[in-house]
Amino acid sequence: MIFHFLFFSQGISKYDIECHKKYGNMWGLYEGLHPVLIITEPDMIKNVLVKEFYSVFTNRHFLGPTGIMKKGVARSENEEWKRIRSLLTPTFSSGKLKEMFPIVQEYGDVMVKNMSQEVEKGKSVNMKDIFGAYSMDVTIGTLFGVKVDSLNKPQDPFVKNTRKLITFDFFNPLAFST
Repeated sequence: MIFHFLFFSQGISKYDIECHKKYGNMWGLYEGLHPVLIITEPDMIKNVLVKEFYSVFTNRHFLGPTGIMKKGVARSENEEWKRIRSLLTPTFSSGKLKEMFPIVQEYGDVMVKNMSQEVEKGKSVNMKDIFGAYSMDVTIGTLFGVKVDSLNKPQDPFVKNTRKLITFDFFNPLAFST
């Protein structure tokens, strides 16, 4: 348990990468007393998240958020989960996804252009940073309709605060207070 805690303290993504190298497409760990199964094989992920979602994710009891924060899609249970899913499902219809495609394509073009420029300069490209910026731009663009160029403007206050919000720091319990 101590080893797991110390290794996990390096960051979630580094920990996941090391486990994937060591164990392959599936491994387990404990979050406190709760066993957690990590799956990286796409067909199995689809099966769990689409076909088995209700039975897998609504039979768990969490210590954690209360009040309105407990009503999030990942934390809701039973009828509340069904209600939220029925509200979200139209958002991801084929028509809505087609409407999102120009935004995805626009930021994809920006990403390819930036990568090409770096390669032409003979520089190495940090794929994690590039795809992280791309993901942030697409997500913010499709959800909020806000144009963000986080790859070219990493110091933009919106980008900095979004990164701060999604960066997990195990040793800083006040990370969300700023």
